[in-house]
Amino acid sequence: MILRWRNHPQVRGVMFSNHEISEEEHCAWWEKVQNDPTRQVLLFMDHQHPRGVVNLFDIDLNNKSCHWGFYLDNEQIRDNAERLKLWLTLEQAVIDYVFDHLDMQTLLCETFASNRAVHQLHSKFGFQEINRVMDKNSREVVVMQLNKSTSKMERTLPTKEKTYRPAIKFAFLGSANWDLAGKALVQSYEKLSSETIQVLPIPFGQHRQQIFDEQDSLIAREPDYTVFCERVEDLCAPPFSKDSARELEQNLEEYCQFIEQARSRLPGIFFILDFAPVRPILSTLEDTSYDGKSILALIEQLNVRLEKFCQKIPDCSLIRLSTLVHRLGTETADPGKYWFLGRIPFSVPLTNALCQELVKFHIALTGRTARVLVTDLDNTLWGGVVGDDGLEGIKIGGDFPGNIFTEFQLLLRQFRDRGLALAICSKNTETVVRDAFTKHPAMKLKLTDFASLRINWRDKAENLREIADEIGVGLSSLCFLDDSPYEREAIRQLLPEVIVPELPDDMTLWPSFLLSCPHLAMLRPTAEDLKRVRNYEIRSLVKAEASSFTNKQDYWRNLDMKLFFHRYAKNNRQRVLQLLAKTNQFNMTTRRHNEQDLERLLDQRAEIIPIGLADKYSDEEIIGLIILVPEHTANTVAIETFLLSCRVLGRSVETGILAWVCEHLLQKGVNQLDGLFFSTERNLPAADVYSAHGFFQEESSRFRLNLNTSPVSKPDWFQYSDEAS
Repeated sequence: MILRWRNHPQVRGVMFSNHEISEEEHCAWWEKVQNDPTRQVLLFMDHQHPRGVVNLFDIDLNNKSCHWGFYLDNEQIRDNAERLKLWLTLEQAVIDYVFDHLDMQTLLCETFASNRAVHQLHSKFGFQEINRVMDKNSREVVVMQLNKSTSKMERTLPTKEKTYRPAIKFAFLGSANWDLAGKALVQSYEKLSSETIQVLPIPFGQHRQQIFDEQDSLIAREPDYTVFCERVEDLCAPPFSKDSARELEQNLEEYCQFIEQARSRLPGIFFILDFAPVRPILSTLEDTSYDGKSILALIEQLNVRLEKFCQKIPDCSLIRLSTLVHRLGTETADPGKYWFLGRIPFSVPLTNALCQELVKFHIALTGRTARVLVTDLDNTLWGGVVGDDGLEGIKIGGDFPGNIFTEFQLLLRQFRDRGLALAICSKNTETVVRDAFTKHPAMKLKLTDFASLRINWRDKAENLREIADEIGVGLSSLCFLDDSPYEREAIRQLLPEVIVPELPDDMTLWPSFLLSCPHLAMLRPTAEDLKRVRNYEIRSLVKAEASSFTNKQDYWRNLDMKLFFHRYAKNNRQRVLQLLAKTNQFNMTTRRHNEQDLERLLDQRAEIIPIGLADKYSDEEIIGLIILVPEHTANTVAIETFLLSCRVLGRSVETGILAWVCEHLLQKGVNQLDGLFFSTERNLPAADVYSAHGFFQEESSRFRLNLNTSPVSKPDWFQYSDEAS
């Protein structure tokens, strides 16, 4: 086995002796190793499977140092992402073994200078270059060293405890057998998240009874998402005929009544599949002559009615099954014999496509989509390496493969136009890159299309942190695209918050892959979404201008800021829900209210106040939300929710808002204001807001302000527009 691994072309290609090893030579090597106290050969196991070999050599007990090298079973481990994960696990295990078990102080390794990816990964573990030498074939070799003292600092850092999250509960309500769809949904989500999905079992044929049984039903199990998945074939059994129209319309009416009843009894989000026939519609030539078009037209009319109905139901989204069927084709979507054998509603391809769509909606509704798309350059935005191949040598435009990169750039520009900011993170020489963008005639993107540029030879994790800080978003809002599986996995390890899609090896699949990527999906773009890219650019202008002022108050006055306080209404509902789902850093309670929650708060006489901001650089947009709820104690109101978009932090906006709230409540006869703060891993920027504005801590998560004696004063650098009073 080990001989086969040693002779793999990818292993021999990075060895100092790269000839094919005979069995006799291998046996002689093994005998020598066993009798050499300065060497150890270890077998690396993963889940009880042999995966690689580690060589420790030149073990010096006096100086407490040794060298190491390794190779993996490249024959079996063909997936780049899996190979890199094993590599990282192996390297950490070697470091722990050498320093903790062998009690060495220094660990050294040698790699060819041309193998830059290996150098980068060794650097992630703290190895530093100490020398460069030439081997017997005149190839440059880099010698790297790791010291136990510096390594132990890294290895003893406290690890962050994983936050337990309950499983996300889905329920499929339909007449067909949805068990296989549930399993496919679980598998689809596991590829994207460490969270788990639980599909609640519904006995076949009993889905309608589930919303009426109070004890042993969906009501007791409280699904997070309920998928209503009656098919057009369930409303009227095919083959369809002239008489099908009346039956379809009548059964649609009953179906909508069932959904309304469910909405009054079930929590969570509703998904409703629209209609698309997957079973044969036409069974005779007579049907073809006079009935085919009318049936298809009727189904389209039913979908229009279903969409209008869906818009009236709180926390309800329409899933366009018809689009998925159109994309795949009805023959591919048809389950064929499996409908007869097990009442399976759709084919495997359509089932998988539907589950991916459900995952997209979940990610979008919970605010986990990206706001910034960060891309590498070489072999990502264009083919080739511009620093080596030159301007004329990179591939973009013309025939294959340049046309793929052209389409890729055009797609990124479309994402930008939809509100997804672009940024560059590339190991390159900036002047060379600028020449490529300005002088190559086929370049579709301009440097001005990017909100942030990090073109240098520094660590990409460090650059990504700077990009997030410059634009004013959290790391979880970044989506990182890089052709190198090593760079992708390194970012996953070092910055686990960053979204790192596993790009296909076949670059011709990249455009379709990005279009189907759940983290790049958008539910319904708001006006603020479409302004986002411009707002990120404005943030850079604002930060640059701030440096020219020595006094913060003068700087804030110069911004000409105006705060707007609105009533919660249909025209701002989608933006309010978006802020509730996405905002993490300045979010005092991180309560993820949905539409029904907000309606319940209104019934409790709460004030839901969306907050807008305009300044000299930009028109008004909704940047925050505050929810005020009357307390049982007389003349006391609590701030149930208070959140702000992170891009406006640092402008004292929270002070202006709290001052308005104090004045607003005093006019209503309220004399005490309570602020709630629930600490999380991500809302530390908001931790001191209440204490900094004169609130005293009443309980661990409750702060109190006496409005009669200590109201927050209105800063003179804000103007106010007061629709909410």
